Amino acid sequence: MLKRITEFPYHAFVLAVHPVLGLFENNETKVPISDALGTMLYVEAVLVLVLGLCWWLTRRLAKAGLLTLLVVIFVLFYQHLFDLLTPFGGQFEEHVYFLPLWLVAAVLAFRVAAASTARLITTTLVLNVGALFFVASPALQVAHYQLKVGPERGPAIAAINRPVPELKPSGQKPDIYYLVFDRYARADVLQQVYGYDNSEFLTALGDRGFGVIERSAANYQRTSHSLAASLNMTYLDAIGESLGERSDDWVLIYRLLEDYKVWRALKGVGYRFIHFGTWWKPTAANRFADENVNWKAIPTFDRFFWAATAPGRLALMAGLSWFDYRSHQCERLKHKFARLEEVAAAPGPKFVFAHVLLPHPPFIFDAEGRCLSRAEAQARSREQNYIGQLTLTNRLLLAAIDKILVANENAVIVVQADEGPWPASIAGDEQSIGMDTTPAEWAAMTPAETKEKVAIFNAIRLPGAEAELYPVLTPVNTFRIIFNRYFGSDFVLLPDESYIYLDNKPLYDFVPVTEVVR
Repeated sequence: MLKRITEFPYHAFVLAVHPVLGLFENNETKVPISDALGTMLYVEAVLVLVLGLCWWLTRRLAKAGLLTLLVVIFVLFYQHLFDLLTPFGGQFEEHVYFLPLWLVAAVLAFRVAAASTARLITTTLVLNVGALFFVASPALQVAHYQLKVGPERGPAIAAINRPVPELKPSGQKPDIYYLVFDRYARADVLQQVYGYDNSEFLTALGDRGFGVIERSAANYQRTSHSLAASLNMTYLDAIGESLGERSDDWVLIYRLLEDYKVWRALKGVGYRFIHFGTWWKPTAANRFADENVNWKAIPTFDRFFWAATAPGRLALMAGLSWFDYRSHQCERLKHKFARLEEVAAAPGPKFVFAHVLLPHPPFIFDAEGRCLSRAEAQARSREQNYIGQLTLTNRLLLAAIDKILVANENAVIVVQADEGPWPASIAGDEQSIGMDTTPAEWAAMTPAETKEKVAIFNAIRLPGAEAELYPVLTPVNTFRIIFNRYFGSDFVLLPDESYIYLDNKPLYDFVPVTEVVR
């Protein structure tokens, strides 16, 4: 029995774990361990099939294991060797040169291994032990981090999303729409930074019963913090008190975008919860929702993992649609608006949360809604791209609002940004999915840049309660007002403040910027 265990070629399966663990270890503060485990299980399942195929072709388990190991190396370790060799310059600097050489090397290695007549028993044992040692370090580091942060997260999350408010609706329960348009700038910022007058759109909203919050600002400068505050109706100081202000744990705050007070309170009084997701994993889907709406939302971890493999790189270079994430985003947004209009006609009461990455980069639309190629978008100025997507957003949004009001003229509709645009000085690659942010030094921003990042568009339709809106209302008080007006609650409104954290290590050490952004 022991002999069979030592001779079994498990080295390929062990080694295949390394690229997954490596990617996870580099992103463990932002990625839940479940994402890495899912990818790992998928890879291992494929390898079982590969090993079975190789054994069927060779009828020798040790050789089948060696061939499977070569598959792991040449498929999963492509990016690792590319990164290792590119500093030396020359032909290795570009994938277009490196990938063909990599494929030729793979073919030669497979031919040599397939032609071998050696029994490979000792080789298998050495490879098994070597693979275990190679994977041990990242595995132990990942385990250490998970054991450290795991017990801390529960109390910190509960400090924000509990207790759940008990609502007491009087009369008809209105449909409630919370439509978050990412990085939609406030009117004065649009005028000052982009030279764009948004007054025609704001007037159109006013004609439809909206109150535009003229000096609104996000409570925090990033989507994660901002939505965690608005959806849980509270500031995030309790996280810092629980974990320590210098915590860098993003996963905790991402969980607050899924398990939050607002939907739990509304479900408690009979609301149906419909979630419109994005390509961004924290809002891609909500496991608590009655219905999730999305389209080709490949998990962020999987997207980066497979893009680093040889087949992924080959597919990207070949322009295959499955890896054309710009095209996915273009179609996804069209699908979401079409479904939003359909959902409007569905029976209520319903709570609809929609996170819409418009006018958020990548810049993939012109003002008429035509999908732009990367080359077309790059030929335009940043201002043209942003205003083009914003103009389209306005048109699509008004059409969706009209559909909602036809179905339910008493609907409560919140149209709100979670953050403003990234200032040009710190923006990343705004043509690629998920590459538009940078490790910004927030403390180094000028007052004008801070205002651009934190000042937000905010318009709310509260039938019969328009007088409760005021010029500096911030997202943290949105549902406090809604619950007080329609559900008999008595929430005290919190001070309308804006904060920023200074860098990615102290995520919960907040500095006030309220006076700067108003």
